[in-house]
Amino acid sequence: APFLFVKQCLLVLLRVGGGCRHTAPYLDAYGEEDPGLERGRPLQMSVERYAKLLQLWATHKLHAEIARSPQRDLLWDSI
Repeated sequence: APFLFVKQCLLVLLRVGGGCRHTAPYLDAYGEEDPGLERGRPLQMSVERYAKLLQLWATHKLHAEIARSPQRDLLWDSI
């Protein structure tokens, strides 16, 4: 299940027994992420990133995305 932490601009994908961080679907005017909202620039929804996330969810491939993520073990230390 995907969860968006708005104040941190962080998307977390969770499943039974694990999870991982994933790129948030929001970018600034230069197409860059702002993890933790440190720069304070306005962010816009990236249609491409949102479509990718929606496709992962609709095709039931979130589990595979979590399994392939190199960040799956670092999840709980960063939240």
